[in-house]
Amino acid sequence: MTKRSLDGHEKKLQKILDKVGVVWEEFCSIYPDEGACWFALFDALSANNALFCRSCNSRAVQFSPLSRSTRCESCYRITWLTAGTVFHGARKLRPWMAAIWLFEHDIKISSSGFSFLLQIAQSSALNMYKSLFFVVNSEGKQNATEASSSQFLQIFNKRSLETLSWQHPVTEEGLPDKNFQEFNGNGSGAHCPHLDSSPPKTSSESTTSASEQASTECRESSVEKRILALLTGGEKTFDEICLHNDFETAEVNRALTFLELESKIVSLVGGKYGLVSAESFLRSPGHREVGNEESANSLSMDLEQAVESFCRLIKQEFHGISRKTIALYAALRQLPLSYEKLEKITSSRLLGACLFREPIGREQIRVYVSPQFFPFVTEASPAHT
Repeated sequence: MTKRSLDGHEKKLQKILDKVGVVWEEFCSIYPDEGACWFALFDALSANNALFCRSCNSRAVQFSPLSRSTRCESCYRITWLTAGTVFHGARKLRPWMAAIWLFEHDIKISSSGFSFLLQIAQSSALNMYKSLFFVVNSEGKQNATEASSSQFLQIFNKRSLETLSWQHPVTEEGLPDKNFQEFNGNGSGAHCPHLDSSPPKTSSESTTSASEQASTECRESSVEKRILALLTGGEKTFDEICLHNDFETAEVNRALTFLELESKIVSLVGGKYGLVSAESFLRSPGHREVGNEESANSLSMDLEQAVESFCRLIKQEFHGISRKTIALYAALRQLPLSYEKLEKITSSRLLGACLFREPIGREQIRVYVSPQFFPFVTEASPAHT
């Protein structure tokens, strides 16, 4: 490694250390190595009454630090200490404990910075983050309201399995929701009954019609995407939308109608259009109604402020995310889970939740797609002092 590379390495490490500060020093002093973390896991299992034989349910077990397992005194069965927990199959426990420690102290750094700090692969760090986000989301959310993924378009700048070829990641928002696809029993998209009733066409007519239809749909989709991108900067009138685009008035009018029907935008007072808000969602069919207009406006403002705060955090620390994972990263609004500052990690609520959560496989994380609407905490957890 060259001197320039070493200097860059040291600068990056120092920048990360400046972020984690005293919190990281405390963790290193209490849990300096893997052995200390495995003993901490054993203590956490004991404190949460989760230490027992998986075969006969006996609580008379002995812990073997060298083998990282327990031995039942009744049936003599040996069980891995991480069996049946989120840490199932983990070879190194210290990175998991470090992530929980930082989250519980309201320290939020990117998976890239975390991997650099712990000297592990970035993919492993990202997998740990997403697994912990799954756990946090499964704990239930207080002070949460329904948010739409279309409210977070400004941070969708990372590609995923859902991103189409040669398309910007923000275009994922226009793809059909997988939950909607499963509801219709069609994995390739929503089912349109009126298409089945058309009479059969000749091959030449079908080819021409298909190409014309594809061209029209592509153009309409482009109009809708540009309108959504424009509205991320704030509310706009019909004339302002037409002014910023080189499309015809009829195309813009049609696109606005479709976006309203899809609950992606809402028509506001003064002839303006904006991205869907909590107010419009709560008033939609199948959801509870707000008691009066003032409370709805207040709820909408709280949600907008929470979304802006969350987007600033994502831009600053994570430099953007994909639309596919927005509902997972919303767990950051709930952290820290513990009500008081931790002296030891064994009293962490997040660690306790991990002990009773079944293992989260990489495939489960890989195929996860955020729904159109998901719970979003408007009041972030207070930082510990």
